[in-house]
Amino acid sequence: MLKRKIVSLELKNDGSWGTKIKQLRIQHENDRRTEENEANNGYIIETDVSYEEYIKNAVRLLDNSKVRVFFINGQVLIYEFPVIVNEVTSDELYIGIRFNNNFTRNSLGGTGSSDINFNAGTVAIPNNVSYQPDQSILPNGRVGLINMNNLPYPTLVVEVGYSQSLQSLHTKALQYLNANTDIQMVICVSIWPRRPNNTFQALVLLYRRGFAPGVNPEDIISFGTAPLHHDTHGTINGWNLAPNQLRGFGVTINGVQTPACNQAGMAQYTLQIPSADLYHGVPLAPSVAGLPPTNIPAGVPANIPLDLFNLQTRINNIPIF
Repeated sequence: MLKRKIVSLELKNDGSWGTKIKQLRIQHENDRRTEENEANNGYIIETDVSYEEYIKNAVRLLDNSKVRVFFINGQVLIYEFPVIVNEVTSDELYIGIRFNNNFTRNSLGGTGSSDINFNAGTVAIPNNVSYQPDQSILPNGRVGLINMNNLPYPTLVVEVGYSQSLQSLHTKALQYLNANTDIQMVICVSIWPRRPNNTFQALVLLYRRGFAPGVNPEDIISFGTAPLHHDTHGTINGWNLAPNQLRGFGVTINGVQTPACNQAGMAQYTLQIPSADLYHGVPLAPSVAGLPPTNIPAGVPANIPLDLFNLQTRINNIPIF
């Protein structure tokens, strides 16, 4: 078997990936995603690249192309060319968590789209990868495994999919929770283009370290203005979920159709973010009034609620997508 020749990035001109990215952007604009067409698993910029070459040269070759790139299995690729739907969604989640109250605002920091690098393989057979999420949150004072930027890994990562497939998002989420990181949670949001009647399908998926490790999200909620398409049901059913793990609009539980997400404060459409996971790695505070020590700062609730009706409204206010 012939061994593939590794591409030398050192010989490439500054910004040389920019031309390729422009071509891929045009292709992306023509590849309109629908519930029946979930083919996009990434747009490849370069193949047969070593991890070390990528780390040394990526910034120079991208030259402010304003895309989020991933390095996986020797490939440099783009999953999304962010549009307003991506930005609105990731910002809404970030703001909803970090600015839940003054205590979360003062104790949580954002690491945004900073590279997350880790070995997705083993010590014997390494598989170094590099991901750029849509958003990430790192609590102040966290002690844990160190990312390449000399900061601890974030505890929470946000990924938003508009053009990429649901299966692609699912695979990335499981990779973030690899044993060689100590990221605790991943929130994925998948949003499909508007249907002819102007409604849209949307899913939020919460993955937590330790829940069905390396297999499934803990919670999946359909919160769009359109019910889930049968093809989307088919993708999710392939993940072998526990009964009633999928909920929301277009989902029947125990013979009862779930009502639409059409007002604020509906329990079915509130995603609860466990603060113990969010502040994982923060040194325990001393016991107060006989209560056990905790890593959660005073004034931070045990769970931070995210009302998905608010997110749906923000998305629905975008006239065309």
